[in-house]
Amino acid sequence: MTFLCARRLRRSVLAASVALLSACTTSGTAFNTAGLNQIVVGRTTLDQASGYLGAPPVDVWRQGGSTLARWAYKGTIATDAVYFRQEAWLRFGPDGTFQHMEDSVNLPLNRRPRTAEEADRAAQAERDRAARQTAAVPAQATAAPTVPQSPDTDTVPVPDVPEIEPASLAIPPSAAPAASISGKAAPSRQTNPARKPAASKRPPPAANPLLPAGTRVIPGVTYPVQKSH
Repeated sequence: MTFLCARRLRRSVLAASVALLSACTTSGTAFNTAGLNQIVVGRTTLDQASGYLGAPPVDVWRQGGSTLARWAYKGTIATDAVYFRQEAWLRFGPDGTFQHMEDSVNLPLNRRPRTAEEADRAAQAERDRAARQTAAVPAQATAAPTVPQSPDTDTVPVPDVPEIEPASLAIPPSAAPAASISGKAAPSRQTNPARKPAASKRPPPAANPLLPAGTRVIPGVTYPVQKSH
């Protein structure tokens, strides 16, 4: 009995699921609402808008040189029971560029086309940001790496070495005048180059008692020896 009840319950759930799926229908084409921020007044064409939104419009009307395009998507779970719907109505001028949004349904507040001034400010801000990033890269590359020091190692400060100035020409000690004990400089001894040194006086040779008086002794000469009486 329990088995039969389980089978009937399973069949009922399956039938309800089939009926529910058959009642779920969709219409239109889903589109990317974030692409509305890329549409700029006076610059974006209909083809470009279709690329930004990721789908072509479901309806297009030509009215006196201008064009009205509608992007729409709707999903239902039962007949005439709408549970999801989005629409965007965009007007394009005679020159083919976007003019303004005619109407919208269930679009996020931050999903809107921009004016030319807003687009220029956003582009300038993006260029400034890219320039700052480019300038920061060389500064980081040229920064000297920091060498970590161990906490156990004592850091010895290096004293500053003063710059040595070039020494002035000084008189050598040998040329300086010698000072006396009293503190007065001793007179320097000057040499006259014209004056010749005096010949050293040798004492006369002593008289040889064996030779006659007045005899001049010449080396290598034999003299008669005087005999003493």
